[in-house]
Amino acid sequence: MSMIDQERKGGNINQALLKDVLDIYVEMGMDSMKYYEDFEVDMLKATAEYYSTKASQWIAINSYNDYMLKVDECLKQETNRASCYLHSSSKQKLLKVVEQELSMYAGELQENALTKDVLEMGKAYTNLEVGALKRENDKTT
Repeated sequence: MSMIDQERKGGNINQALLKDVLDIYVEMGMDSMKYYEDFEVDMLKATAEYYSTKASQWIAINSYNDYMLKVDECLKQETNRASCYLHSSSKQKLLKVVEQELSMYAGELQENALTKDVLEMGKAYTNLEVGALKRENDKTT
């Protein structure tokens, strides 16, 4: 788990070694249920916690578009991560967790962006209206 966390934070890990360890785990007769119980559940929980934290940090400093670029990059990285060393049964579960955690905040950020846009449009319209009234008033005086 710590190797995956290290890689998510930008560190380099020995992906081949991690893949071999996970493959041995499954091959030694510790069927996929044991893999699921002993590794996958914890890995998915750690993934949810990691991306929940990241998402809450990102929405504080990013626009909706920038946030969505980060989401896209995370999904690419997790897809690559799953392909490199996780058991094939984990890939879709991993991506689902990442999507769930990051999409919760995307909706909130999108609502905030739309509200901000509407307020700015209203302000611009008010300024135009005031300017037009002033010009009209200047013409009559």
